[in-house]
Amino acid sequence: MLCEKCNKHQATIHMTQVINGDVKEIYLCPECAANEEYLNKFSFHNMFQDLFNLASSPTEVFGGINSSGFKCPLCGQTYEEFKKNGKLGCASCYSTFSQNLDQTLKSIHGSNQHKGKIPQKSGGKMIAKREKETLKRKLVLAIEKEEYEEAARIRDRIRSLEKEGEE
Repeated sequence: MLCEKCNKHQATIHMTQVINGDVKEIYLCPECAANEEYLNKFSFHNMFQDLFNLASSPTEVFGGINSSGFKCPLCGQTYEEFKKNGKLGCASCYSTFSQNLDQTLKSIHGSNQHKGKIPQKSGGKMIAKREKETLKRKLVLAIEKEEYEEAARIRDRIRSLEKEGEE
């Protein structure tokens, strides 16, 4: 297929843009793609920045201080700089921007806790470990609610998982 811009070279770049359900497709050669202004708008960096901008409202506040001017006490990075480049400056940034990071991660990933993937072949122990952790939390809740029959069932399931792990 030929480039839709110059109609001379082979098109090797296919872009699809969807805005409010309106789909636009364009096929470009590398030379024309490099010259296109709008192609630069869709770089990974800009997409990453847009995700953070969507996830964080412009009125985010840390203790009365607008987040855009709030700086990490260790490295001096602002939350605005993080939103631009997607990288935190140091380990202290995690605690400094924790309120905004939690909101941002939840809106992007649906959760702010990393669950990770479990390998299919060797993940049996990890699955059992996670199930035991979940069951232990449920056991505490059942005891607090005085649901002793349910607590006994959960306790028995935990014991069976522990026996399976010993084998």
